[in-house]
Amino acid sequence: GPRWTPPLMGQGATVSARRWPTTREGIVAEYDRRQAAYVGAEYSLAEVQELNLFRAVDGSDQVIATSQRITADIRFVARVDAASVASDGLALQVRESRVAGAGAADLALALGAEVWDRSAVPAQVRRLALNLAMLGTVWMEVQRLPDAEGGGSVIVAHDPRHVVADMDVTGQHVRRLIVTTRYMDEGRLNPETGEWDGTPVEHVRRRVVTPTDVTVYLDGKRVAEESNANPLGVVPAVRVDYGPILGGALSEWAGSGYEATVAAIDSARTQVLSIVTRHANPILAVIGARLQAGADLQTIGKDMALPEGADVKWLEAELKGVDTALAQAEALRAGLMQTLPEFLFVESAASASGTALSYRAGAFVAKIEPIRQAVYGALARCVGWAVAIDKRLGWSSLLDVYTVDGGDALPMDIAASAALYT
Repeated sequence: GPRWTPPLMGQGATVSARRWPTTREGIVAEYDRRQAAYVGAEYSLAEVQELNLFRAVDGSDQVIATSQRITADIRFVARVDAASVASDGLALQVRESRVAGAGAADLALALGAEVWDRSAVPAQVRRLALNLAMLGTVWMEVQRLPDAEGGGSVIVAHDPRHVVADMDVTGQHVRRLIVTTRYMDEGRLNPETGEWDGTPVEHVRRRVVTPTDVTVYLDGKRVAEESNANPLGVVPAVRVDYGPILGGALSEWAGSGYEATVAAIDSARTQVLSIVTRHANPILAVIGARLQAGADLQTIGKDMALPEGADVKWLEAELKGVDTALAQAEALRAGLMQTLPEFLFVESAASASGTALSYRAGAFVAKIEPIRQAVYGALARCVGWAVAIDKRLGWSSLLDVYTVDGGDALPMDIAASAALYT
């Protein structure tokens, strides 16, 4: 997608605060930027200017060093949050108070379990949870497989960069969903000769879902076997957000509130590396003598005859300021680790007091529990939609009988569990 490039300095731009994008292109570019921050890609020129990061130029105005993403704290936070959401104890359950009749709960659970297994929910949730923390938003949709693939309904997770949705006035229900994906085929095989041309072709697949119809297009042509009526009467799709919506379109993500500090740490560390690299090679100084052509003074045991008063020495920079810059970066990171509840799980937290660990654990649960409930609630609703589609039923709140449980957000360790059982 297009890169997010706000106006540069000198063009009337204010770089003291981020302007949240409102256009589709700007929103997609912001998702791309968040992904770049997660994987550790280099800072863009716009980010260097906006965050006032280290950037060195030589006398010819050529960039010789720029801030690099060295600190992996945002990635660590995203992975810890994703691991808590994608719990090993993930389980589908039925609200027995909403089903009537002997064996109705068992039947509903069996139908939901078919969807759960067909959709490979545990594996999908691991990917979904990481994308949620990295981008801030994911979409879940229920799709009916073509008859050639079994015809059952499955739950599918979508990257928000591929989705355009029209919402109702509450912002909770989708009136129309458009999912656009691009993919490359693997080339074509000649059925007569077996020759493989090896030339992949890009295809555009677009899926349009309304309360009455599902229409699939491939390269601008309607795919009849995948287009059909929507028996639900609602669009079976739900948006899941990591946190509050910012600027009317984007949700918070794992780096919200910490990104500027991480950037400052990266800037200081890059500056230290640049200084050390620039001055690490000592300079050979020859005073009162002339070196012979091809003289190799780095060979061990090398002797050189010098006239009286002459000297040969290596000059090295003292780099006294490096320690100060490095100490400042480490102090920033130490403060960040005290702020982020996810650092409860690192070794340095082992020396903290029980009270401090309890506070951190409480802060982590308070942060992650709403995210877990948003994901689990969306999964439960999708299972209900899928069962209704399989049974060709119109959607009603009476069919919303499923729940998803992920266990404790912060389970006890093995030693504590063993002591409790004993």
